[in-house]
Amino acid sequence: MQLVHKGVILAALLWAGAANAQSCGPLEHSFLSCTVQSGAKALEVCISEERTSYRFGPAGKAPKLELSLPEGRPDLTPWIGLGADLAQEVTFTNGDTRYTVFRQIFRSYAAGESGPMRLDLDAGVYVTRGLIELTRLRCDSESIWIDF
Repeated sequence: MQLVHKGVILAALLWAGAANAQSCGPLEHSFLSCTVQSGAKALEVCISEERTSYRFGPAGKAPKLELSLPEGRPDLTPWIGLGADLAQEVTFTNGDTRYTVFRQIFRSYAAGESGPMRLDLDAGVYVTRGLIELTRLRCDSESIWIDF
């Protein structure tokens, strides 16, 4: 949770996760990187021109699950441009199981439109099979790293 002035959103987003170790490669950018379950697990989605990768597993160790989307940038469910919140998601499929990774920024102003802007980040993954949600994991708030 940070206070920033208008026009400084990008800097605040980059700072929000600066303390986190990033493992996306030099030609990739991080759609989302975070820990879940009080730091026990790591979740990461990296995007490059060649592929979009999903990695999940024990924090600080090799991922237990790695999935990739075909070439090029993913078809993100976009932010529609209305309201104070920005949100996107991308879905990976493994057999009949779907992993939908989401990221959201909630913006609010302390004193109307002229006051400092407050940013709250939320992110995670929900796993579904058919119409049944198997699990929903939220990122540990202090660990969220998003490249917007």
